[in-house]
Amino acid sequence: MKKLLLLLPVVLVLLSTSTALASGKPERVFAPIPQPLVVSGSCSFDIDVAVVKNNEYFINFYDANGNLVRQLVGGSLVVTLTNLSNHHSITVNVSGPAYATFNADGSYVQKYEGLSAIFLPNLFIPYVQKYEGLSAIFLPNLFILTSGRVDVEYFPDADPVILRMSGSQRDVCTLIA
Repeated sequence: MKKLLLLLPVVLVLLSTSTALASGKPERVFAPIPQPLVVSGSCSFDIDVAVVKNNEYFINFYDANGNLVRQLVGGSLVVTLTNLSNHHSITVNVSGPAYATFNADGSYVQKYEGLSAIFLPNLFIPYVQKYEGLSAIFLPNLFILTSGRVDVEYFPDADPVILRMSGSQRDVCTLIA
């Protein structure tokens, strides 16, 4: 019996190693922000997103077939958001972190935590729990700075849906109008 107990940690390590190898080694890559980046459709004016500091990285996890199944985003990201019609601007820390889980149908759920910037031209916010039927409020434009958690589900051929929103949100369109 003692020999079996001594072998248990070895067996557990071997099982966890084989599981990690089957799913592939995580990949860490720099998370570039294309420059120039102009956001249109979230406010009544275009917004320039200029990177002040970007030390963000993706950590990508793949399944045994090489499909991306999970992604973590972390590091430091500071941007200046400028209203291109009147040049009002703010500089904000939007370092997250964020987590994404990818589904086989092409949809994915992005979980934003901490400080984030979320811009979506079309958005549905469910006001009934997802599994009880999806009733939603349509928001045609949204660009918010968040402090807290926001879960958004994205679809290949449909508008995104906010699944959860907690903490505080500030409307960028109002802040730099």
